[in-house]
Amino acid sequence: MNAVILGAPRLTRKVILGARKLEVICRRGIGVDNIDVKAASEQGVVVANVPEILTPTVMEHAIMLMLAVSRKLVRADQSVRTGKWEKFDWVLNPELGGKAVGIVGLGSLGSALAKVARNSFGMSVLTNDNPHLRPDNVKEAGAKVVPFEKLLRDSDYLVLTVPLTDETESMIGERELRMMKRSSFLINVARGLLIDEVALYRALKDGTIAGAGLDVLERQPPEPDNPLLRLENVVLTPHCAGLTIETSRKLSMVCVEAITKLFKGEMPSPPLKILNPDVAREYIAKSRQA
Repeated sequence: MNAVILGAPRLTRKVILGARKLEVICRRGIGVDNIDVKAASEQGVVVANVPEILTPTVMEHAIMLMLAVSRKLVRADQSVRTGKWEKFDWVLNPELGGKAVGIVGLGSLGSALAKVARNSFGMSVLTNDNPHLRPDNVKEAGAKVVPFEKLLRDSDYLVLTVPLTDETESMIGERELRMMKRSSFLINVARGLLIDEVALYRALKDGTIAGAGLDVLERQPPEPDNPLLRLENVVLTPHCAGLTIETSRKLSMVCVEAITKLFKGEMPSPPLKILNPDVAREYIAKSRQA
């Protein structure tokens, strides 16, 4: 086995060091927290992902969760199915229009979300000041840059689109949730470990925040006794934000084409992203000498 096209399974240091013939790992998606990139680089294994292709579909999913949790879509559906129409039709729910969306992670996904939120729903866009923030993304998104604490306080919808790293793990806990508006909603289309789920459950149960839309959880699939499953102010999807007919085909083709290029001694081009370019250049140089 010379190449792996990877979905969700983990490639640990032990696995990578044991795969003597492995040359290329292509992550069929965005996040690479399931790959020990450092170990791969030490072994001369090229690691790549395909972040841009998933941007439109994950952005759509984020908007869907914002609408679904705001309009209590799941409860509304059940009210019709169970004959409780008359007990639900008086409930008034908030619109997205005119609200503030706070985006944590203003990369390609965050920027795409910002544009739709602003142009289609008339929302104002906030993002937090951080060392990774690119001025061109801020300008393109029409975002106002504020300190993280102000982002929490001022956002009607807080959307997480940031990668999982040591810096971002458990970035939303009890302290952060208590800073948010009681009328606000938390949306996560990134990674479950960004949020302290125990703190989130308490915040949702006691009304510290109004609701949450989650495509990801700390443990996937969740244990049957996960208390979040019992709350009506949560909309849950099974980490499927990037799964559509169109993206599935595109991701597979890009990965195959990129691996074929590397085997031929050529550097792949976008939308594929090489995560260890020095290793890739060395690999290509050796391939051309062979």
